Amino acid sequence: MLLSCTQVFAHAIWLEREGEKNYLYFGEFSHAKKEKSGKLLDKITPNGDYKRLEDRIELINREKKGDLTAIVEMPARKMKDSQELVQTIFYTRNGRTSTQSLLPLDLVAKKPQSNYFTLLFENKALAKAEVIVTAPSKWEKRFRTNKKGELSIQTPYKGLYMIEVVHKQDQKRYVYTLTFFVEKGLFWAYDPECQEKR
Repeated sequence: MLLSCTQVFAHAIWLEREGEKNYLYFGEFSHAKKEKSGKLLDKITPNGDYKRLEDRIELINREKKGDLTAIVEMPARKMKDSQELVQTIFYTRNGRTSTQSLLPLDLVAKKPQSNYFTLLFENKALAKAEVIVTAPSKWEKRFRTNKKGELSIQTPYKGLYMIEVVHKQDQKRYVYTLTFFVEKGLFWAYDPECQEKR
């Protein structure tokens, strides 16, 4: 079986494109949960020009083609069961056409549209890092990068994939997501048994 029914519960940001418009979402991708304006979404302030909508943020004056990126820096706060102040920084990228690192923490495709990546943090490979791939059906699979920070995945289904990495260093927690759309592939059926009830 390619993917399991385990789920990621942490919030993250991710990017989606609709035509020539670019949108940033905040929520739980694996549960198809998108936070709304007037609630948690209002805590998210991306770099650059933007416009708040009901369940997303439209990024204005951004790239129409190629890979799209966004950064959200949150204020430092105390973590649970700790007095330590930790700042969360979200990095997100849509697309895998560029073979260059576009963000301080980034999954870089070996070739355009490739399923072979190198995970880089400040241009250095991150070895043995956990990477979570969520398929269009919202099923997920966990991987680890090799000694060179490399990773290969399979994308058999048609639709939007998201890859997530969390990296902690000093008093900072970096949450990275990469989204990309696979045009050709197997159609999938929604399986409610994979959605945990909370």
